[in-house]
Amino acid sequence: MLRKLLTVLAVCIVVGTWVWAQESATTGSLTGTVVDSNGDPLPGATVVATSDTGVKRTAVTDVDGTFKLAFLTPGKYTVVVSLQGFTDARLETTVSLGQRINLGNIEMKLAGAEVITVTDTPTVDIVSTTSGATISEELMKSVPVGRSFSAVTYISPNVVGSGVGDANPSIAGASGLENTYIVDGVNITNTGYGSLGAYSIVFGSLGTGINFDYVKEVQVKSGGYEAEFGEALGGVVNVITKSGGNFFTGDLFGYFRPEFLEADRKHTDLFFTPEVYTTGTQEYEGGFDAGGKLIEDQLFWFAAFNPQWIQTTRIAPSGFPLETLGEVTRTRKIWSYAGKLTYNV
Repeated sequence: MLRKLLTVLAVCIVVGTWVWAQESATTGSLTGTVVDSNGDPLPGATVVATSDTGVKRTAVTDVDGTFKLAFLTPGKYTVVVSLQGFTDARLETTVSLGQRINLGNIEMKLAGAEVITVTDTPTVDIVSTTSGATISEELMKSVPVGRSFSAVTYISPNVVGSGVGDANPSIAGASGLENTYIVDGVNITNTGYGSLGAYSIVFGSLGTGINFDYVKEVQVKSGGYEAEFGEALGGVVNVITKSGGNFFTGDLFGYFRPEFLEADRKHTDLFFTPEVYTTGTQEYEGGFDAGGKLIEDQLFWFAAFNPQWIQTTRIAPSGFPLETLGEVTRTRKIWSYAGKLTYNV
């Protein structure tokens, strides 16, 4: 009997730990306290959070007036608090990847008053010890960064270039091959070299195959991160992808970076001379992304297509074996696409 009891207890601990880890890796949560005009807690109040992606979570306040809404998909939420005898309180907030946001005290007025709408809600996770930054889709679109989620990481503090390519940044002083990369809860770190995605000792990072317009949020953890990320010796780059919602959304886009707009390249060799120099690069890409509903509040679709054409021209320095080849141009064509179905049980 004792052995069975210990087994059940161990399973509960493991499941509880796994559930909390999943919340931290791919979702967020909201907490708060419902009070009356005198500041006294209100138990039994119903708290409902909804988003346009069909996510709907309900909680009831306890004897202390507190509540928690867990496993929320990152995005914008409308939170409505209701209790018999009181006027509903309504507020808007944004949940980011891995955040545990405390909304503080939500005050309710006696029935007969107008609906209370709170517009200034906290967006900072005040309980986490993690250092770093969470980069939203809006921020990625409004600042000049490269068209890959590895380029986005440089917005975060404690992230600088490393000697293993721009796709593998140095985070918090570690080398570029000591980070952990996670997409939708799945570790995509290269097991051979500890790099992002496919890696070649000749060409460096070859990418991940993840469409940039498929990325919704990028979270960079440079220190103090949770135990489930313990394999990282450097930082943790946690990514969540987009999903469809109750409303149809879509984009058409095109980007180009021709070689003639580049400044002159100057090669200064302080310690050693590389075997080849890069003399020019150019890149062209375009595509679309779109998402919507198949069944309202339950089944959603999302699709993205992003073909890319990347050209790099290199030349060997004078006196090197490859000098006779002159300028050599390498062209890469990438047909990047993504599709996703999301079902809310």
